[in-house]
Amino acid sequence: MKAGKTVCKRHETAKKAGYMTEFRREKRKTLTLQINAEGNLIVKAPLNMSERVIQQFLEDKRDWIAFHQNRILEKASQYVDHRYEPGEPFWFLGEVYPLVKMETVEKPRFDVAKKCFMMPKTGKAGTSVESEVQAAYRAAFLEYLEQRIPILSKQMNVNPRKIGIKVYKSQWGNAKNTRDIHFNLRLALAPRMVAEYVLIHELAHLKHMDHSKAFWRFVELQDPEYAEHRAWLKRNGSYLNFSRYKRLESSDL
Repeated sequence: MKAGKTVCKRHETAKKAGYMTEFRREKRKTLTLQINAEGNLIVKAPLNMSERVIQQFLEDKRDWIAFHQNRILEKASQYVDHRYEPGEPFWFLGEVYPLVKMETVEKPRFDVAKKCFMMPKTGKAGTSVESEVQAAYRAAFLEYLEQRIPILSKQMNVNPRKIGIKVYKSQWGNAKNTRDIHFNLRLALAPRMVAEYVLIHELAHLKHMDHSKAFWRFVELQDPEYAEHRAWLKRNGSYLNFSRYKRLESSDL
């Protein structure tokens, strides 16, 4: 099997526990286990490691796997698929905007004054509800960035050249040597202070294009609780999804 190639299969140990194992042989020295947001196990093994050693490792880690899988599945159960029914909560920067459907509304949008998320009663033919909802988030998040970036830039004495929005899978922002910065649209689903931490983080890269001690000291000057906000993203980031919403009675685990 070539390095980096991914094969989804069930190891016998995993099969007994009832979860899918995504098994990867890679150019690496150690065997590692991960559990993704769906509760499935990911096994990363060295190219030449024997199946027997892998099986024994899985058996030895059975309790660890069960504990973390149950915790992740419990977390996932707090989230529900959107059905776009009146009253459904749409989260934006930590605040809830209940869905209101109106005939006079042409496309989904956040109404900050009325504190609601507005959608037309009937959708347009040939359009995707999900894409229109995401466009509404993009417009609202861009407005937030246009308000906050100039303020933070002045406080931090930095001068970004261009600010943009993208949908990343594995990063929350990206700052380049050209002073262009892009932020992950999914930050719109995070609490305001968590999103602001990412803004500060990326702006800080305009002074320190690394993650040195000097970089983190600079971040801490702007956000003394950055470690807590960073930890929140690690715990909850994989659940920030435009097609799902967090139950209002749920708490942050």
